Order: sequence, then C-alpha cells, then structure tokens
Amino acid sequence: MDQNYGLQPTGNAFGIDRGASDYAAQTQAALLRSNWDYSRSELEPLLNRLRYLYTNPQGEQNAITAGRKAAGEAFDRTQQGNELTMRMHGIELTPAQKASYDKVAAYNRNLAVGGAGIEAARGHDEMRQQIAVGT
Repeated sequence: MDQNYGLQPTGNAFGIDRGASDYAAQTQAALLRSNWDYSRSELEPLLNRLRYLYTNPQGEQNAITAGRKAAGEAFDRTQQGNELTMRMHGIELTPAQKASYDKVAAYNRNLAVGGAGIEAARGHDEMRQQIAVGT
C-alpha cells in the first residue's frame, strides 16, 4: 500500500514538496526568510521609533514643556471653578483678602507647574532607561 494513501504528495505552508530530499533544509530556510520578512515589516518600524525616542535631544524638553502647560491649564481651570463657587455662594473678598488669595494661588500654581516639569523629566528619564534595557 502507498504511504500517501493514494494521494499526490503535497507541499507545506511554504509550498515546499514534502517528497523533496532536502525538505527539512528548504522548510527551515523558508521559515527563517519568513521571520526575517516579518521583523523587517513589523518590528523594524517599532525599533526605529524607540531609537528616535531614545536619541531625540528635544524629547525631554518637549515632555517638560507639555507637563508644565497641562499643569498650568488644570490649575487655572480649578481656580476658575473655585472663584465661580465663591460667587455662587455670595462670598466676596475684601481687597486685602483678594490680594492674599491671589498671592497664595500664584504660589500654588508655580509649585504645581514646577512639580509637573520635574515629574515629566523624571518620566522621560525612566522611559529612556526602559528603552535601554528593553522593557
């Protein structure tokens, strides 16, 4: 009885004839080519992006600027909400209270913006470390 049970020999997923004398070598070569093509088409763009993020000299400054801007905008919206709440409850500050309130608000805003810049720089450094070690 025939080993192929009467069927014609067929190829594998790479189209290599299973009856070929060097079937294993051809299949392994095709598998390696397939892996190489995959890495070039799918992984290489990701590696290029990581390389760019790691070596971009403006990356840290951009992160700091964006963090500071976001913190400043969030603080300003919070202040607007606080002032609206005071107006809704009929709370009016005297000129001395308003000056003190504004001074404390400016101090707190500067702390928030400065802290956000520091955290953004720290986050950028951590990202670079993770890229360097491949995590």
